[in-house]
Amino acid sequence: MPLLLLGLTALGIAAHQNPEIGARTRGWLGNLVGEADASYPVEHFKVDIVDRINYGRISSAQPVIRLDADLESWFEINPNILEIEDLNRLTETVKDKHPRYLKLVACTATSSQLIDLVQSFHDFCAEVEQKMTHVAIHTRRISGGLGFKAIIVVGEKLADFSPELLSQRKTNTYFTQCPHCSYEHACKFNLDDRGINLECPSCLRSYGVLAADAKGQFRYVNEFLTGFAPPSFFPFDSNRLHEMYAIWRSVVSHCTYIKDGRNDKSKDVWQTAFETQTRMHGDCEDSSVFLADWLMSRGFQVRVALGHFGDQGGHAWCIVKVDGTDYLLESTEPPPDSAHPPYVSDVGARYVPDTLFDRDHLYVRAKPRERFSGDYWSSKHWVKVQPRKLANERYLAQPASPLNEQHLGASATLPTVPAKPAATAGSLDRSRASAKVPMDAIKLLRSDQYEWQLEMSEPKNLNSPSQQTR
Repeated sequence: MPLLLLGLTALGIAAHQNPEIGARTRGWLGNLVGEADASYPVEHFKVDIVDRINYGRISSAQPVIRLDADLESWFEINPNILEIEDLNRLTETVKDKHPRYLKLVACTATSSQLIDLVQSFHDFCAEVEQKMTHVAIHTRRISGGLGFKAIIVVGEKLADFSPELLSQRKTNTYFTQCPHCSYEHACKFNLDDRGINLECPSCLRSYGVLAADAKGQFRYVNEFLTGFAPPSFFPFDSNRLHEMYAIWRSVVSHCTYIKDGRNDKSKDVWQTAFETQTRMHGDCEDSSVFLADWLMSRGFQVRVALGHFGDQGGHAWCIVKVDGTDYLLESTEPPPDSAHPPYVSDVGARYVPDTLFDRDHLYVRAKPRERFSGDYWSSKHWVKVQPRKLANERYLAQPASPLNEQHLGASATLPTVPAKPAATAGSLDRSRASAKVPMDAIKLLRSDQYEWQLEMSEPKNLNSPSQQTR
């Protein structure tokens, strides 16, 4: 006790003679008794951290980093996250709960005063990559009230995939979720591809097929069926089969087959029925869309099939059900004699579909690796997907909090933090990587930082050599 009193007396004398020591002493005593530093609240600390990260971005006209309110709220309800000393395991925990991040980098530091933590993170803030989009900051008192500990997590947060965003070609990586098994993953695209199949890396089912139109804008393939029907006249006494043949012959006779992307993938485009009729030429998918759209407008039950024809690669054709009988309509060849109808059971042996679609839905193989049974309609073999509806549901499911994309900037009423020598800054956490986590998933940056890379899938290119349409 005498030694404690002697120490406090000496500290009081030093604080009286040196204002800086006095400020630190008052801060330390405040921490000890649990009092907050009213002159430098946590909100001010966050503002200063975000401003330091954005300083170089603003000067170079780069997009500013934004505060992720969702991740910060998760930190608030999970305060024990800062008890994890292994930054490797910490980032793994964060990414498990927030899989929308492509990359994450975390850094922690401790200091006797909150204001000193800003300088502790100086180097980290200066080294944040330009492609990082969001930041989350969480602080807590050290056990015993003798200081503060903070964690900063910055990351590249992915936008939900949509054909419209892909068409802008500003980035090639998006967040998506499989509608079949709910598996969340990042998807990386080759922006030169003109036909794309979204396939889940977990259950291996497709859940979206996209193609580019003449302007290079991507659409889900079912959106090329626009409800088009050219003016036409059919005899009053004609039956449904005769009407199907008449439409089939008209499409084939008015659409010259041209493979527009044979030598240049950038010219491989999909056309609507109206465009195909106007241009009077197109690929197998163009004439199939034209044929299907017209038949649908006349009330026929039709699906366009995308798949393979024998060993000749990718192909498109139509399947029509008339009076309970299935017909396979080949839009690149003249219709056969009506005395020999193209029954699926007779002519469909070499046709193997991967995806079907009508105006509203895609239909994907329920068991993609199983041999095709010849059934184009059964829900046992085909799973119905509405890709546009799924995208809208993901958007509506996101929190409507106005803080979701909030950016913290400097306030004119809050003074900037004076630079302090590194010797007075708090200490950085230098824990090592956990051996339980595969190192191919985490890249060590420095002993106080860890970077995590999200699992990536690459959509299949529908125009690869093995997928060329004939």
